[in-house]
Amino acid sequence: MRAHAVLRGSRTIHPSTRTATMRTRFFIPLLAAAALAACDSGTGAEAGGEYIAALESPHGAEGGAILEMTNTGVESVDAGSLSLFQQPVSGGRRLILVREPAGRLEFRVRLTPGSAMPEIRVLEVVDGDDQPRPSMDGYTVSFTRTRGDR
Repeated sequence: MRAHAVLRGSRTIHPSTRTATMRTRFFIPLLAAAALAACDSGTGAEAGGEYIAALESPHGAEGGAILEMTNTGVESVDAGSLSLFQQPVSGGRRLILVREPAGRLEFRVRLTPGSAMPEIRVLEVVDGDDQPRPSMDGYTVSFTRTRGDR
């Protein structure tokens, strides 16, 4: 079988080259769009609004934590059924969360419209017997937008 070539100007283009060129023209914008979508902050939500922040623990149930939250766009923090103590610090606030009995540590954070997500450092965590964990490795804080805040 013989492939048919197409003449363009003074050069000949083989059909497989033309197909590859068409695929490239289609896939490059598609890949660019996928790359832009991958630049998301990972929270799946826009900045500003109300979020539930949760301490992700490699050990399970925790009795309490000391966190440092930096961001000037934080309007309020509420811990619901947990005991929450707050102290202003340079560029943010220090939070002390206590849970009796030990369990998942969650709290609500309300951000001003257009503000970025706060950065949170885990300074110390205690277990259900109020004993400090030896290391903060593996601890993170995740944010989930509340359902009623759109």
